[in-house]
Amino acid sequence: MAPAGTSRSLSPHGTLILFTHLLFLLSSNTAAQSIGNGSEIDRQALLSFKSGISSDPRQVLASWNTTIHFCRWPGVMCGMSRPFRVVSLDLSSARLGGELSPWIANLTSLRQLNLSDNHFVGVIPDELGTLQHLQSLELDKNSLLGAIPRSLGTSRSLRYVNLADNRLLGLIPDFDKMTALQILDLSSNNLSGSIPSSLGNVSSLMEIWLGTNILSGSVPETLSLLQNLTVLSLHNNSLSGHVSPTLCNISSLVYLSLAQNILTGQIPSTIGNTLPNLELLSTRFEGLIPSSLANASKLQRIDLGYNSLVGPVPSLGYLADLQLLILQSNFLEAEGWEFLVSLANCARLQILDMSGNVLNGSVPRSVGNLSTSLLRMDIGNNQIIGTIPVEIFNLRNLQLLAMDQNLLTGVIPSVIGNLGQLFVLSLSGNKFSGQIPSTIGNLSRLNKLYLDRNDLSGNIPASLGKCEQLDMLSLSFNSLQGPIPSELTNSTTLLILDLSNNYLTGSMPQDIGALLQLVQLDISFYNLSGQISLSLGRCVQLYSLVLGSNMLDGSIPQSFSKLKSIEQIDLSHNYLAGVIPLLFVELVFLQKLDLSMNYFYGEIPAAGIFQNQSAVILDGNTELCVATTNLFQFPVCTTTSSVESKTNALLLVKVIPPIAIALLSFIFFMVTLLKQRQPQEGPCYNETMKRVSYGGIVKATNWFSPVNKISSSRTGSIYIGRFEFDTDLVAIKLFHLEENGARSSFLTECEVLRNTRHRNLVKAVTGETSPSFMKSVKPNFRLPVDESSAHKIAQAPT
Repeated sequence: MAPAGTSRSLSPHGTLILFTHLLFLLSSNTAAQSIGNGSEIDRQALLSFKSGISSDPRQVLASWNTTIHFCRWPGVMCGMSRPFRVVSLDLSSARLGGELSPWIANLTSLRQLNLSDNHFVGVIPDELGTLQHLQSLELDKNSLLGAIPRSLGTSRSLRYVNLADNRLLGLIPDFDKMTALQILDLSSNNLSGSIPSSLGNVSSLMEIWLGTNILSGSVPETLSLLQNLTVLSLHNNSLSGHVSPTLCNISSLVYLSLAQNILTGQIPSTIGNTLPNLELLSTRFEGLIPSSLANASKLQRIDLGYNSLVGPVPSLGYLADLQLLILQSNFLEAEGWEFLVSLANCARLQILDMSGNVLNGSVPRSVGNLSTSLLRMDIGNNQIIGTIPVEIFNLRNLQLLAMDQNLLTGVIPSVIGNLGQLFVLSLSGNKFSGQIPSTIGNLSRLNKLYLDRNDLSGNIPASLGKCEQLDMLSLSFNSLQGPIPSELTNSTTLLILDLSNNYLTGSMPQDIGALLQLVQLDISFYNLSGQISLSLGRCVQLYSLVLGSNMLDGSIPQSFSKLKSIEQIDLSHNYLAGVIPLLFVELVFLQKLDLSMNYFYGEIPAAGIFQNQSAVILDGNTELCVATTNLFQFPVCTTTSSVESKTNALLLVKVIPPIAIALLSFIFFMVTLLKQRQPQEGPCYNETMKRVSYGGIVKATNWFSPVNKISSSRTGSIYIGRFEFDTDLVAIKLFHLEENGARSSFLTECEVLRNTRHRNLVKAVTGETSPSFMKSVKPNFRLPVDESSAHKIAQAPT
């Protein structure tokens, strides 16, 4: 045995075991370090992303800190296996603002990135294209700028790319290397250039959304190679050229939208057979609508509006799932309205829009057989004649009924009040006559009512005031009469009120200011009288006010100063007067002011809108003047302006009457006081004497008629007469005080009569405040006279 304390040498087998253990320990330490580094990289990448956030009103990222493991941070999802790596970052609709950090690319295990519906700005980082495991990229509904990174087109893992509703510019990059791509949505941006033909090489593509951009060029024929394509949306661009009929050979197509472009071509006659799965058709074509379209039994939505389609509308009654049929703005014909009869079989039909075509003839009564699911029916702007079939009011769920711009006649049926769900009613531009049915007031949900440009008569029904959700009322260019019903002000949601060009009378409703939401008011060209309602100043949202060609008088209310949003004011051709108020100077948004053909006077303001001569019309106000010759075509105001003259005149009118009344009252008081101090002699001062007025004397003598005159001299004339409600005749002497000696003759006669007693002189029956006497020319004739009344009488015509 070896001595103690000596080392024993290892056998080769022991040496191998020791080396294996050392190697295992070394590899374990390296793996642990690697695991820790990977997680730390993800954590730092997330914090770098957070540092780029400038707005977080909901405090979504407030808990992104060291106190919580990053896999538990809101919006973060990690994998189940170690090491814990981020596989999903979903912060959609979090209202975050800021720029996208390129450090997101360090999340190398990321499979889903969803930052849609936020407020991100700036560009999309190029580094996102390096994420080799990324399958879904959703950055839609932000404000991202710049071009689409070309690196995204090289990703072989991406299946879903949604960059819609941003502000992206430039060309669409080639995506031909994206062998896994299934859905590409670049709609609602500002992308330009042509659609890359290389898209046709991405055989995995199922949906292409490129609508609402500014793309140009033709539709690539290579797209017809995508045999798995279900959606092709290219609408609202500037695409041109001929549409290849091979596109309609993609039997998998469910959604085809080519509308609102400059494309040409015809709908293939076999489209209903080659696209059996088609659910939506929205194209830009010309020619006929093929009858084979009825064979596409799965069709739910047909939108062929704004094309150049001609000929009759085919029968589509076999499309049992049809929900929407839009054929507006073409040149289609009715051909006996057989298509409408066939649509009665489409039990799910909700929207029917045939407006803007050349449909003629009368609407058949079978229109009442359409589905009760129908919500919108628009057959306006055609050449339809006849009356409204009452059967149409069986469609009780209608929310919109438009038959405007046709040649319809007769009255508006009263059963229209049965459409309780109606939201919009448009019958304008026809030849309807009679009265507006009061049953329209039953349409409690009515929001827009267009009855303008007809021949309707009678009064505006007060029941319209029950339509409390009304925001648009147009009754212009009719023959309506009577006043504006005050009940209209109950519709406090009104935005636009147009009653112009009628025969309405009366004044403006004083509580029209209750229409607080009103933005446009037009009651011009009829017989509106009275003053402008002061309450109009409460309509602070008003931007257009047209009251021209009426009979309004008075001045412009100062409450107009509250119309801070006003852009147009027309008060022309009225009887308005006064000084042009300076309030117009303060209306900063005012662009048009028409005060012509009124009676305004004084100096024209020189500031604000009045600095733009083309924006102000003042013709026909002859008493206006200007401070400088460079402003308008009116004379220069004098030193004492007409305004001051008018003001002084008005001041005199206001001041003189009360002063005169006070002076006369004082004189009357003094005369009465003096009379009371004189001795009252004889029976002529009896307090029971009757009181007569000068007017009574004039009437009693038949306005001093020569027939009533019984005597006359140079100084006076004697008349007989009978006072009202009196049977006795009286004698009245009228002194001609303008003759010399007449006054002294009057006083002498009074003195003689006072001291004379005779049987033919009888007791006085009336008198005034001064000594009165009577003179009789024959028994029972009485003559009441006094100095003041004689003076008044003397001023009457003789």
